[in-house]
Amino acid sequence: MQEIETQWLRPLQPAICEHCDWNYVLPPVAEMPICPHCYQTTLTPLTEDDLGQISSPEQVVPFSVAADRVQEQLSNFARSFRFTPQDLQAARLAGRLRRVFIPTWLVDSEVTAGWQAEAGFDYQVVSHQESFKQGSWRTKEVQETRIRWEARAGQLQRHYDNVRAPALEEIGDVEDKLGSFTSKEAAPYRQEMLEETLVRLPNRDHVDAWPDTHPRFQQLASIECQKAAGADHIRHYQWQAHYDNQHWSLLLLPFYSTWYLDDEQQPIPVLLHGRTGQLSGIKRASMKKAKRTTTIAAILAGLFFLLTLALYWLEPSLTCVTAVLTFLVGIGAILPIAYVSQFNRDQEADVPITKSI
Repeated sequence: MQEIETQWLRPLQPAICEHCDWNYVLPPVAEMPICPHCYQTTLTPLTEDDLGQISSPEQVVPFSVAADRVQEQLSNFARSFRFTPQDLQAARLAGRLRRVFIPTWLVDSEVTAGWQAEAGFDYQVVSHQESFKQGSWRTKEVQETRIRWEARAGQLQRHYDNVRAPALEEIGDVEDKLGSFTSKEAAPYRQEMLEETLVRLPNRDHVDAWPDTHPRFQQLASIECQKAAGADHIRHYQWQAHYDNQHWSLLLLPFYSTWYLDDEQQPIPVLLHGRTGQLSGIKRASMKKAKRTTTIAAILAGLFFLLTLALYWLEPSLTCVTAVLTFLVGIGAILPIAYVSQFNRDQEADVPITKSI
C-alpha cells in the first residue's frame, strides 16, 4: 500500500463489496465494515494491484451538518408513517450511521474557440396608459424594459479550472435525492478528513466522463463573452472549441449512510446529505404489525357480536348500539392491512438511490 500512502498522505485499505461491486478505500481497521451501499455483506480487502492507480483527491467538501440536525432528521423519518418495522428506530439508525465520500471529477483545460452569439442590451421605453375613472379619463406614464439584440462574434482563448464531470455513472440520482453539492464549499484535501470515513472510488474514467464537461465549458465561455460584449443578456451561443492540456483530479462529496431492517429482514438504506442533512430513504411499513392490529380488532368485533346476541335476549333496546359498534370495529379491522398494502405499493416506484449508484 506504499503508493496509496504516498499519494493520500496516510495508509489506506482498498476494499470491494462482492455483492454490489462498489470499490472503496478506507483507513485500516481490525474488522472490515459492512458495505454502506447495499448492506448485504462485509467488504473484502484488496491490494493496490487489484484496483490499479488510486489518485488522491484535490478537494473535499467536508461534513458540516450539525449533530442535532442529523438526529432530528432520523427521528422524523422513524415516525413519518404508520406501522413502522420493529427495527426502524431513531436510536438504531443513529448507531449505524457511517460517513461516506463519493467522487466527482475536476478537470482543468485550456480552450481556444471561435464563437458567435446574439448579445442583448436593455433599454427603457416610456408609454402612456389611458383609464376611465370617476367620470373622467386619466393618463398614466409607464416605463418598461426592452431588449435590443445584436449579433456578436469573436475569438476566445482561456484557461478554465475545476470543471466538474461525473465520476460515478448515476451521480445525478444522488443529487436528485439529496440535493446538490456546490464546489464553493470545497476545501483542499487533508489526510484527517478521512478519519472514520469510507471513500467510494470512481467507476467512470476520464475518457467516459470528458464529453460531459463540454456543456459546462461552453456555459463558462458564454458568460465571459457576455461580459466582454458589455451585454445584459446572451442567447444562441455557438462555438467551435479546441481543448488542450487537460489535468484531472478528484473532488469528494459527503453523505451519511444508515439502514433499518424490514419485515423480511432485508436492509433498507437511508442517506443524509453531509452538508444540509437532507434525508432520502425508502419507507417500508410492517405487514406483521398491521396483521397483529387486525387480529386484535377482529377479536373485539367478535366480542361485540357476542354481546349483541346476549343483549338481544336481556335488553333488546341496547342491541342497536352494540350492533353498530360491531360493524364499525369489523370494518376497522381490515384498514391496517389495506393501508400497509397500498403504502408499500406506492413506495415501490421510489427506488432507493443506493440500489442504483
